[in-house]
Amino acid sequence: MEERRILPHRTTLVSAISACASSGNLARGRQLHAAAIARRLDRETLLANSLIAMYGKCHSLAEAERLFHSLERKDPVTWNTMIGAFTHNGQPRLAVDLYARMGSGDRNSVTFLGVLEACSALGDLDLGRTVDSSIAGSEWRDDVVVGTAVVGMYGRCRSIEEARQRFDSMPVKNVVSWNALVTSYARNGHPCGALRALREMDLDGTKLNPVTFLLVIEVATQLGSLSLGRSIHLRITRGGDGGGTRLENALISMYGKLENLEESLRVFEVMANKDVVSWTAMITAYAQNGHERLALELYRRMELEKRVRPDRVTYAAVLGACSGLGDLSTGKEIYARVCSSDFDVDAALKTSLVGLYGKCHCLEDAKEVFDSISSRDRLAYNAMLAAYAQNGHPDDALNLYRQMMDLEGVEPTDTSFAVALMACTALKDLVTGKSLHGRIQVAGIKLDEVLATTLVGFYGEVGSLEEAERIFEQMPVKDVFSYSAMIGAYSQNGCEGRAMTIYAEMDQQGIKPDEVAFISVLSACSSNLATEVHTEIVHAGFEADGALGTALVCMYAKSGNLEESRRIFGAMKSRDSVSWTAMISAFARHGCEAKLLFQGMALDGIDAKGSTLTSMLVSYSQSGVDAARGFFVAMQGDFGTCPAAEHYSCLVDLLARSGRVGEAKELVDSMPLEPDFVPWMTLLGACKTHGDLEQAKSAARGVLEVDSHSPGAYLVLSTLCSGWGTKLETPKLPFYYSGG
Repeated sequence: MEERRILPHRTTLVSAISACASSGNLARGRQLHAAAIARRLDRETLLANSLIAMYGKCHSLAEAERLFHSLERKDPVTWNTMIGAFTHNGQPRLAVDLYARMGSGDRNSVTFLGVLEACSALGDLDLGRTVDSSIAGSEWRDDVVVGTAVVGMYGRCRSIEEARQRFDSMPVKNVVSWNALVTSYARNGHPCGALRALREMDLDGTKLNPVTFLLVIEVATQLGSLSLGRSIHLRITRGGDGGGTRLENALISMYGKLENLEESLRVFEVMANKDVVSWTAMITAYAQNGHERLALELYRRMELEKRVRPDRVTYAAVLGACSGLGDLSTGKEIYARVCSSDFDVDAALKTSLVGLYGKCHCLEDAKEVFDSISSRDRLAYNAMLAAYAQNGHPDDALNLYRQMMDLEGVEPTDTSFAVALMACTALKDLVTGKSLHGRIQVAGIKLDEVLATTLVGFYGEVGSLEEAERIFEQMPVKDVFSYSAMIGAYSQNGCEGRAMTIYAEMDQQGIKPDEVAFISVLSACSSNLATEVHTEIVHAGFEADGALGTALVCMYAKSGNLEESRRIFGAMKSRDSVSWTAMISAFARHGCEAKLLFQGMALDGIDAKGSTLTSMLVSYSQSGVDAARGFFVAMQGDFGTCPAAEHYSCLVDLLARSGRVGEAKELVDSMPLEPDFVPWMTLLGACKTHGDLEQAKSAARGVLEVDSHSPGAYLVLSTLCSGWGTKLETPKLPFYYSGG
């Protein structure tokens, strides 16, 4: 027809334009538009409506809008098509504005369906109610399709009660209506309500369709109900064909989330038609359940079979498995493969890479990838927050949280709050932590086990035991993590008896302690319970190694049983700087023993940390202050470590207590960093002990420069002056200490 330059008939044009809309062929659609103009058919309503629909579906909104506004005559289909084009292209506000300009007499069921979709996309409940009122006054008030759309709109606008009321008012309901109600409950965090609606649906005699089955699978996952999942699986199987690929994929995912890998694998292996979603669901199931190596093996098998090509979601799942293993080289290999393919590297893939770099302690790389994400969502922020937390950067984590909330307006998730609270815990930042808790309450977020446990740990760390207890007691379900957090809170705040009471309660509830729980208990138990708890650890099958071994070393040292500390330390298979420091600290008062341990640590190839060196200073002091001072000098020369504030404070204390106040003052003056409150106050206390008034005045000035409101400096100096019969003269004392 084109070769012979025969212009197509209007009916042929409409059919061809509709085909372009279905296939997304914009270039061909424009050619047909030109042909319509050549035949002066472009102003005919039927053909113009087809062109608007084609431009809308081909994402050329400007051309659709230009044609719409150029038409002198518009029928209801014209208006509805343009409303649909706006909504389809992510412009629901423009769709609503166009609906408002449309004459009420032209509105029909399609109009209402289009504007309800726009209200849902906007989450505009008030506007949705207005549209519902218009429907109630129209001939479509009892239409089952329109009524179902209203139920769905209320659900997506988070008004479950109104969704239920509108559903109950419908004179006729079908399976789609029931599905809309169940969805409203399920997508708003009310799986029990969804389950009740499903039972009502069954009693009503409405036959479940594939969408209903998908909803039941979602509800079973939310409830963590393996029995419900198996029940719906059986019902699907009785249908004869297994439910089709989409349902089978959902079952794989459900069983994976319910920690039943055997069932996931069974569904996967018997599938007649595995698509990319099937493979990805099984890879994800492995990774979620701690079987990252099996996830990578399945990915390799997928590549070898070459029947299905991995997509972005597959690669994100595989990168997640690499992250779980801490396998940076494989992760980089996978990411290089993505970059060399014809995929656009989207936000989800970059987010997975941020997680991998964070887990592998490549913080700068994680930050670089995060910064390259043009449109950062909550998942991207959570990945970067976790990277900061995993790598000991709580300040950066909190700053990023503030950027997320205040600058970019991204709503935090439970995970965001949990990581931010962990940062507050590390910093002992009570003010920010309480503010976060307040935001959680204002947002109406229900405290699940993870978030509640994080809050218990935070309040315990900052000394707010009453708040920690209140949250712990309100938890409907307590697991080993929440008990461990509460035991730890009591231990940190010197309430060892209450810690052991909670430990006993945990045992009565039949909850088996994990390694973290035992570590918390060990820091709380008294010497007479040490052996008993140690026996329980052995019976539980835990080895006295790593953090648990270190905790046992500390416990026995605290109770004075240094030989048992030595025995456990000697039996440990892996010793790090923390375990060496614990052992050196245990023997710090036994100079020679501590020095031998320190030499052993060096032979083990482990670098000395700040706390280790502090313990060594204490140890060397047993041989005399000069020996400690010699070690202090050797720290930089022999160990390449610049003494930190804690080391200066320790040596100042040793010198001052031995009466060498002048040398202590010289050491404070020689500090390369600004002295804080501790060395000045240590020096001032020594001046009081040894009656050195002149050095006391100097030390008092130092204290007051750091903390102008310190009563200690004034009181010590005042006592010294009165003892020597000297008038108190010290500058810049606060008026409320100087009689002003």
